[in-house]
Amino acid sequence: MNAQGQWAGDNEDVTVIRLPRSADATRAAGITEQVRRALDRGARAMVLDCAGTEAIDAAGLHAVVRAHKALGVDHLALAGVGEAVSRMLTLTRLDRVFRVCATAEEAVSELAAREYRLCGS
Repeated sequence: MNAQGQWAGDNEDVTVIRLPRSADATRAAGITEQVRRALDRGARAMVLDCAGTEAIDAAGLHAVVRAHKALGVDHLALAGVGEAVSRMLTLTRLDRVFRVCATAEEAVSELAAREYRLCGS
């Protein structure tokens, strides 16, 4: 989503939400709301696209952690993580928790394949 909360796109199995340029306390509630809406629509896997995110604070990280808890292990990926977001993930050791992919497309492919294996097993 952008600062206004618009959807970046959906795959049949994976929802992509574009995080705002600044994922801070003023936008954390919006991030949480977009995740909740996606879950209400039946999302089972989600990519949080950080490609345009230049800053993230504790509130923004909290929104990402809440998404992770709501979706469960292996159903959330971060994509396009830049230097500022990467630094925060490393400082908080969340880099060990989240799947991080270079692009949203890569993350969608990985999660969609994972969902297919779970459903087809």
